[in-house]
Amino acid sequence: MDFFERQDRARRRTAVLVILFAAAVILTVAAANLAVFLAARWSGDLPPAGGAGWLERPWWLVVTAATLAVILGGTLRRHIQLRSGGRGLAALVGARRVEHGGATPAERRLSNVVEEMAIAAGLPAPELYVLDGEPGINAFVAGFTPSASVLVVTRGALDTLTRDELQGVVAHEFSHILNGDMRINLRLVSVLAGILAMGQMGRAMLRGGTSTRSRRRIRIHAGGFWILAALALYLAGAVGVFFGRLIKAAIARQRELLADAAAVQFTRNPAGIVGALLKIEAAEAGSRLRNLHAEEMSHMCFGETLKAARARFLATHPTVPERVRALDPSGRVRGAIRVRPAAEDGREAGGRPASPEAVVGRAGDLSPVALAFAVRFREGLPPAVRRAARTFPGARALVYALVRSGETAGGQETSPLTAREDAPVARLAHRLAPAVRELGPAARLPLLDLAL
Repeated sequence: MDFFERQDRARRRTAVLVILFAAAVILTVAAANLAVFLAARWSGDLPPAGGAGWLERPWWLVVTAATLAVILGGTLRRHIQLRSGGRGLAALVGARRVEHGGATPAERRLSNVVEEMAIAAGLPAPELYVLDGEPGINAFVAGFTPSASVLVVTRGALDTLTRDELQGVVAHEFSHILNGDMRINLRLVSVLAGILAMGQMGRAMLRGGTSTRSRRRIRIHAGGFWILAALALYLAGAVGVFFGRLIKAAIARQRELLADAAAVQFTRNPAGIVGALLKIEAAEAGSRLRNLHAEEMSHMCFGETLKAARARFLATHPTVPERVRALDPSGRVRGAIRVRPAAEDGREAGGRPASPEAVVGRAGDLSPVALAFAVRFREGLPPAVRRAARTFPGARALVYALVRSGETAGGQETSPLTAREDAPVARLAHRLAPAVRELGPAARLPLLDLAL
């Protein structure tokens, strides 16, 4: 399946999401009307005419309009917050930006793994973020396009996983980028925000309605109807949560198994992702998140962000044993895995991949040969070139150096191309040009991927 077929499949999934969202809205509106109707009957505010009296009054119109306003308002609000794509979601969940190259050994290890995967896939490396307050082992990618994606990793994943295990998790997330899953995942976050807003409003009303002053006001003025209406909203919101989880399960669960299989295919190392899954199973925090938005983004994470649902058909992920069995049916990988702590010095762990005879790939495709080439390519880069690719001014200079690499050696420091650039960028481009030239024409496209 090529890149364009993946995008067509993503558009079809978007159409399915719209249908499921419409069904969830209709059923949530019906649940809200039923809950308020029963509350009105119980409080005596509705005459014995029952359903006929409900329809004769404008109450059902008010309830329907209010429910739609809450759902659509919540969806629109979250859509506006996420209009910047993956960066918007990273800001929403409070993730910290990490520059490529990293400030700590663990962050450098992550940066190296992501750069290798990006080179192998022929894609720009996603921006890196860390959720520092999360001990659970988890990660997700977000963005509207592969060129504007972000990868968010929890502190637990950075501190717990070895390099091979981290590579397995990153390969899993890159498969979501290549399969066009990110756009529908972001849209689903907005959809879920609207559906979940009903329950949040009901909880807020219940908390506000349980104070002494509120209870006195309820007894005097409303005969308890306000608290019943709040309870009705809460119950209607529970219906929304149910259908929200049903939508997530329908869209996400099978994709996780496919992404696991793709990660093994990319890395040719099932022990990496299997080891990460086993550490999730053994860890006290597992893959759960403390974040307030854990429910909204549970469908896009590597592991379950919430306590496992009792009803498995509502789960966004297969259980860890199910995922491990799918990757290792014979159990040989599990038997060979020795639980190891994450490398503390930031050096590359594990054996070096074999040298490929040739790497001829297309953008949007990942293969073990391409990944092996990416590892060797990154390790063979001159330190100055590698450092330049990790900063915005350096990346600009690297692009200019790529253009100038076809010129004869010993040219002028400035050229018509860099004449309007800042002097430091122009000088850096001049210094990088010889190193880029020595790497040869085959290195130009991977270098451009790193610079972008």
